[in-house]
Amino acid sequence: MTDLRTTLQSSLGAAYTIERELGGGGMSRVFLATENQLSRLDLINNKRSTSRPQDLADAAALEALSEKHQRG
Repeated sequence: MTDLRTTLQSSLGAAYTIERELGGGGMSRVFLATENQLSRLDLINNKRSTSRPQDLADAAALEALSEKHQRG
């Protein structure tokens, strides 16, 4: 099985070079990468798919809370 870093590097092609993973949480992982054309560092935030039922329920609950507070 291919790890996320390898898959991400393959998706980015030659435009970016993944340097290292900075960290991650429940919904995403963050990588430090060099943008090769300009030789600058950028952050790549890879969000996990929300395909599990619990993830969808959590996202719906957060959206409902957000909407409630925006109206207030």
